[in-house]
Amino acid sequence: MKYKARVKNMDVNNILRLAIILSDNQATTFKSNLKKIVKLVLTDCYPKGMNSYKISSYIRDNYSLNFLYKEIEDALNKDKSIICINNNGTKEYQLTPEEYQKYADKNQSILDALLLQFLKNSKMNNKVSFEKCKDIIFRFFYYTFNSDVQTLLLLLNKKSDEAKNFCDEEKFNCEEATLINDFLNWNNREKNELILNLISSCYDYCMLTVKKDDRSYESVFNNKTFYLDSNVIFRLAGFNKKERQDVMQAFIHKCESAGIKIKYTNFTKEEIKSTIKHNVNIISKTFGHTTPIAPEAVSILDSQYSSFDFYEKYYEWTSKLNNSPGDFQSFERYLNKQIEKCCKNFEMEVFESYNTIRNRENFEQKCNEFSKFKKERYRATNKKAIETDINNYFYLLDKKNNGKANSFTELNSFFITADHCLTEWTLQIRAGSIPIFVLPSVWYSILLKYKGRAENDYEAFCKFLNIRIAPESDELYYNKTIMLAKVLELSEPREIKEEIIYDINSKLSEFTVEDNPEDIVKKSVDSVTKKYVDEAVKKVNDANAERISKLSEEYENQKTDKYDEGKSSGYELGVKEEKERQINKRTNKVVRRNKHINIVLLVVCVLFVLVFLFALLAGLFKDSINNNSQLMMWVSNNSIALQIIASVISVLSGLLKHIFSKIDVFSEKRETIYAREKRKYEKD
Repeated sequence: MKYKARVKNMDVNNILRLAIILSDNQATTFKSNLKKIVKLVLTDCYPKGMNSYKISSYIRDNYSLNFLYKEIEDALNKDKSIICINNNGTKEYQLTPEEYQKYADKNQSILDALLLQFLKNSKMNNKVSFEKCKDIIFRFFYYTFNSDVQTLLLLLNKKSDEAKNFCDEEKFNCEEATLINDFLNWNNREKNELILNLISSCYDYCMLTVKKDDRSYESVFNNKTFYLDSNVIFRLAGFNKKERQDVMQAFIHKCESAGIKIKYTNFTKEEIKSTIKHNVNIISKTFGHTTPIAPEAVSILDSQYSSFDFYEKYYEWTSKLNNSPGDFQSFERYLNKQIEKCCKNFEMEVFESYNTIRNRENFEQKCNEFSKFKKERYRATNKKAIETDINNYFYLLDKKNNGKANSFTELNSFFITADHCLTEWTLQIRAGSIPIFVLPSVWYSILLKYKGRAENDYEAFCKFLNIRIAPESDELYYNKTIMLAKVLELSEPREIKEEIIYDINSKLSEFTVEDNPEDIVKKSVDSVTKKYVDEAVKKVNDANAERISKLSEEYENQKTDKYDEGKSSGYELGVKEEKERQINKRTNKVVRRNKHINIVLLVVCVLFVLVFLFALLAGLFKDSINNNSQLMMWVSNNSIALQIIASVISVLSGLLKHIFSKIDVFSEKRETIYAREKRKYEKD
């Protein structure tokens, strides 16, 4: 076993060294590529020389390539970087020191440097050693290179010496696959260019195998039609992460720019519609009309959720305005519109099912074989999906030029699928035939060889190589699904449900298969509920404390303002009161004066009335009056005059009093006098 592993490791290193030499893209002819390999061999034996026989044997043993001695000698003829030595009649070849140094520098150091840089920036830096990382990445390159070589050789109608499936033979565990994908997805332009050059060098290797120049296949894309599988269309429509959509769009754009027609069949379209309906029904049964929770939270308790890609679309769809959770009919229509939009520029070809009375036995046999093949590789099977693949399989066989094509240049119709099982199964049942079911990455490498490379092609190609990471066996999976169902039943808001799931996840390390899943859910519900209650109480208390502090601050500010305002208003009040006092004082004085005047006028009036009466009586009784009284005699003699005078004065007094009362000259009305005195005071 140890020897076997050592041989295998040597093969890995040889493949990488060869890929690095072939990947400089400077050589396009059979001779120039053969010359590169010969120089690589001469570098290994430097400073010794080798004849063409030894060179041929070395290449066959280390790189599984067979060349005639004459082919080697013709390739090296007239090359100034090669020293030809005649050793006893045999030509031996040796590199010049300058050329040796040039090839010696073309080693794995550039890849080692990139791996060191990757580990330094990677989250797995402390988990994986450099040597382990290097071993995993080298093995991945080895098996990818060999797998593509086998497919390309079959496309060229050249049988490989060893018909084995490298990707199936070597299993990468979850940790290794994650490391490989992280490296492939690492945003580094130098790494992207290196990977594309290394992997696509398998095409140069195949050209050496069939002993042809690259330009022999420049017209390879003429009249080609690619039929897309449903998994390719789903990726193209963005159903399987944005990165995969970008990668597939780059591939389709490259195909269209090369003049390749893109089509799909009516059975593929029907499979897409039924797949959408099936997954929408699953989401409907799982989540009902509740507001969907974050996909990250769902994946914690159901990492193998079969409709996860569709659930991500549902979560995204419900987050948009006017899209209501639970409206699954509208959601299904939305998904179908996305597919229609994606396929609007592609032609659909329609054909009848091959499951006819005449062909039923063969059709059902192929369905059973493919279903068994997938189950053996732990892949999910679906009867309708299997039947769609078999219908497409028979349809592509009918278009295969009646079996007369000698290479992929003569074969015009290919089925592009991301399903490794489908490509492997078709290769197995049609061993040695030209593959018609091909992975996108294989054709992408050929397209990039002939149609140039844009900036995004390097990154897209790397992401095409991502390994499917099968979910690891989880003994708690059944219990987790129960936990998820219990959480979804809760009438709590979405945020609280997500928090409960995260809390459950933190407790799973202490959970065993024998434990009751409902207990852990209850504990997490209580824990999260208490946390939210505590946070709510703290929030209220903080708000109240802030409000009290604010009110206290406002009160202190108001106290200062009131004091200043009081000082000002006190002064104004004092002025006002003094003014009132002065006006009242003046008013009282005028009231008293007018009262006295009015009393005097009244007395005068009364006196003259009495005089009038006295004169009147004196005139009436003058005969009775004693003549001795001169006053009385005078009064008696002048009574009429006195009456007239008294009357006039009385009338004048009364008239003056009336006039004064009207014009308020001697008024005793306090309000009138107060108003008059106020005007005088304010005027003064």
